[in-house]
Amino acid sequence: MHLYLSLIDTILSANSIKLIKKDENEVWFLNKDQLISIEQHNYTYKKEWITNIKQFVQDVNVHFKNKMRPKKLIRISITDANIHDLIDHDYNVFKNEFLTSYIINKNTKLQHLTDVIAKLFSVQSDIDVVTKKIHDTKIDYVKNKPFVSKKNTRYVTYALVLTMILSVLLFQRFNFDAVRLIDVGAKFNYGILNGEYYRFISAGFLHLGWFHILTNMIVLFFVGKDIEKYFGKIRYIIIFLVSMIFGNVASFAFSTQISVGASGGIFGLYGALLYMSYFYKDIFSLKYMRMIMILIGINIVTGFFMSEVDQVAHIIGFCAGFIVSVILSFPKEKLKLNRLYLSGVLLTSFIGLLVFGFVINKNNPSNYMYAGEYYLQKKNYEQAEKAFSETIAKSNSSAEVALKLGHVEYLLNNYNEAEKNLLIATDPEVFYLLAKNAYAAKEREKALDYISIALFLDPDNAKYKELKKSL
Repeated sequence: MHLYLSLIDTILSANSIKLIKKDENEVWFLNKDQLISIEQHNYTYKKEWITNIKQFVQDVNVHFKNKMRPKKLIRISITDANIHDLIDHDYNVFKNEFLTSYIINKNTKLQHLTDVIAKLFSVQSDIDVVTKKIHDTKIDYVKNKPFVSKKNTRYVTYALVLTMILSVLLFQRFNFDAVRLIDVGAKFNYGILNGEYYRFISAGFLHLGWFHILTNMIVLFFVGKDIEKYFGKIRYIIIFLVSMIFGNVASFAFSTQISVGASGGIFGLYGALLYMSYFYKDIFSLKYMRMIMILIGINIVTGFFMSEVDQVAHIIGFCAGFIVSVILSFPKEKLKLNRLYLSGVLLTSFIGLLVFGFVINKNNPSNYMYAGEYYLQKKNYEQAEKAFSETIAKSNSSAEVALKLGHVEYLLNNYNEAEKNLLIATDPEVFYLLAKNAYAAKEREKALDYISIALFLDPDNAKYKELKKSL
């Protein structure tokens, strides 16, 4: 908008120019026998630009229907976006015998901009005035842009992708087994409950398999490079890490499953894309909104077919990425008070999510069950005994766990405790039926042994008492 208005003012400064039509996004000037049109429009593809040129010619024919149409038409399109299928993003021209159309974006060199405008005038004094105004306009435009598009370097993106791959190679050692993942830092609720908070970060650099890491790294590369370009390296790192941590904290709060992956951070980058397309509609809306919708759609559909996909981590990571992007904004943007309030909201949400996770998980028997199975596979029987005991203490139905605990007690040579837990694990109804079967077979002593065990397991059962009395 700034460049568009400034160029209009610049052209009007020439003595030979006459304004004949104007609206919010387009202005027409008459300069002797040529019509000059300046429009602002953010094109994404060359086809859109060409279609708009044809529409412009039709509009000119309608406007000059009963008059002599100017011999030459000059069209200047001002855009903040790069057109994807034009090789030269700096300076593009469409020409035929009576029409010349230029498209100018934020990367157009000052000399090219001067050349374009200077061609509109034949009087040297007009050219001198316009050249000076263009110089001042371009410098002021670049200086006051809300963000600076840096050189196309993606060092942080490259580093993140490399770190993820090296984590799989060096730490996981091509091993995607659950025990190995817990060993090297997966999100493991029991560990977090016992002070292993590093898992909120380390889990984001591990993956479930080659397909998992391949898809994540492809998305990280193609999305990350644009976030790094527009936000700068430091903001990019903050958005990614904060979103990843938020995603893992959300997973801790709402899921007892072991989880790994960079998806929380990647969805945070989607949130940054949403910020770009929402707050800078004139620059990013078409390109980035399409990208966001496609990528989120793919991930949601994938989540329905893959039970291990943690959708809560994705959603919270996305929201965190958007909010952090609003707080940080693009480089050179002034800090506003409402962003400080938003920082407080983000911090409060993080603390609330974390506290909620600890309260919920502390009494969830599934966390202790998973821990017991992990330690059992690691042959750490003391820790397995502790985890299974805590599971029984927090579970109403503990027969399955008692069986596992009885096995662990046997391995620890605690035979009395093993017998006790193995008996708890047994269904008393089985012994009741065995007692009836023995009684029917006239094996009274065996029937008494079976019904005694049933009563030991369930001493208040009336029918068990009745059968023993009859024996």
